[in-house]
Amino acid sequence: MIRAAKENSRQRSCFVLAASLSLGFPTIGGAAVIGAGAACTLGKVAELKVTMSDMRPVVVASINGRDGKLVLDSSSFYNVISGPGATQSGLKLKPPPSFLAAKGPDGKPLLSIGVADDFVVGDLRLKNIEFLAGGKDSGSGDEGLIGQTLFQSYDVEYDLANGVIRLMRPVGCADAGLAYWATGKKTYSMVDISPTTPTQPFVAGMALLNGVPVHVLFDTGATASRISPQAAKRAGLNTDPSELTDAAYAAGIGRPRVMTHLAPFATLKVGDEEIRNLHLRIGDTRDGTDLLLGADFFASHRIYVSNSQHKLYFTYNGGQVFSASR
Repeated sequence: MIRAAKENSRQRSCFVLAASLSLGFPTIGGAAVIGAGAACTLGKVAELKVTMSDMRPVVVASINGRDGKLVLDSSSFYNVISGPGATQSGLKLKPPPSFLAAKGPDGKPLLSIGVADDFVVGDLRLKNIEFLAGGKDSGSGDEGLIGQTLFQSYDVEYDLANGVIRLMRPVGCADAGLAYWATGKKTYSMVDISPTTPTQPFVAGMALLNGVPVHVLFDTGATASRISPQAAKRAGLNTDPSELTDAAYAAGIGRPRVMTHLAPFATLKVGDEEIRNLHLRIGDTRDGTDLLLGADFFASHRIYVSNSQHKLYFTYNGGQVFSASR
């Protein structure tokens, strides 16, 4: 799949979750899955309604009967809630593990583990779910986030253009293509992702920027995609980032803002999809990651993360892929 990106035209060529779940797995309208035999079905565990707020996917969740807004962050190890949110929701607090036992100037722990007796988001209901609790409210209306301690237990479909995230369980699908919505002449792309583990539950893979391999993190918690200065240089960028056009700050949930600069690249190939003549923000990324594909990439695609197959399936929705606002 090749797309020319100016970027609007297209040529189509840890804490392990301690929770009990009381939901069945209804199939998706009985539809056959692409490339699958009759035995392959996709069970929809839950459907979460999502609102995009400043390029952050936000859901309303009930924590011990109290409603609050949480951001869905595919790159966060933990579920997180602010100190005030934990108190108001009546979470049971206990000490954090030793590697998180930092203390403030008063000698008191900065973080705790908060346990919610009852947690409801969409039509998913969980018991005894754990949050990392501490800090202040964000000031943007949300009081925490949902991370991979929830997502790693399922296949996850990100349909942000339609305001939905679905938690799925495939049954009997082996290596079948799971982009079930790509029917008829509509094609889909696929990229291999690293197997998730309790200590590395992130959605990560490889891409080619100007033909150079780069390590990719698929990160709904990053409001805009960005490439590290080191990876940009490997991909042929000869200009110092400080001499490029400022592209303002990039935000990441629970992480410092990063100053970015805008630079042109000839091609980005993610799995079977190639984007041409694109502009990417350049800015620091986390260790071991060259390229963050953030909420802008998720909003412009429909994405199915198959933790069962270690593959990511996606189709292009249309419109601009990467945020280029200044």
